[in-house]
Amino acid sequence: MSEDLDLIVARIRDEIARKGWSQTKLAEKALLGDATIFRFFRGDYTVKTLRRIEQALGIDIEQEKSRVDENNMIADIRYGGYNKQLYDYYEGEYICLRPAFVDPDRYMIYQMEIYWSDVGPGLMFRDKNPGYEQGGQIMVPIGTPFLHFLTLSGGSARLMTMYHMVRGKNVMRGLSLTISSQHKGTDLHPAATPILFHRLSDEHPQWRDLTGLVRRDHEVLAELHEHFVEMGHDPMLLFNK
Repeated sequence: MSEDLDLIVARIRDEIARKGWSQTKLAEKALLGDATIFRFFRGDYTVKTLRRIEQALGIDIEQEKSRVDENNMIADIRYGGYNKQLYDYYEGEYICLRPAFVDPDRYMIYQMEIYWSDVGPGLMFRDKNPGYEQGGQIMVPIGTPFLHFLTLSGGSARLMTMYHMVRGKNVMRGLSLTISSQHKGTDLHPAATPILFHRLSDEHPQWRDLTGLVRRDHEVLAELHEHFVEMGHDPMLLFNK
């Protein structure tokens, strides 16, 4: 398969992963046979087949390539080698919340920004809570429905694996792997917890001032809490036995 074919097939794999589609569903949406889709992912296809697939997915690869060529913004291959133009809708400010390890009746809340950095290059993120500032690189593995937010500092690491956010939507859901303690002052242990990112906008100005520990039943958190109820919200400490 040529490099151009590789990129086209990878782009389609990425898009169906973001939509949560199987190859069978893609065949149904594009009104193509399963065998045609199978050949497509081996790099054996006609222009007509590609156009049918693009129409089903609502994308235009030639237009995307021309925008990328103009801007020449490609993430480092270590971070997925993705095109900035395909992921620029992630840029912006978010409110992030996860269950608090030290208090089951509260959420830990912080503010975060996602932005493009020419150093890398690629999408980056930074937490903006005073005293707890940290950040890192965002990795986008092609062909999966996930993004990985990785913080590395002084030998320590935090990984947040999030499902893709559909363009036009405002919510990302995922899992955070970090270290924590069950009670203040006790030993640290590996810990995993569901985590939620919601884009900040003028629709919810009250969220911009929320940081730190906040009770789950706080009225300001009603909408965010509903998102958490849908995904489950109990943290898990992974103690060594």
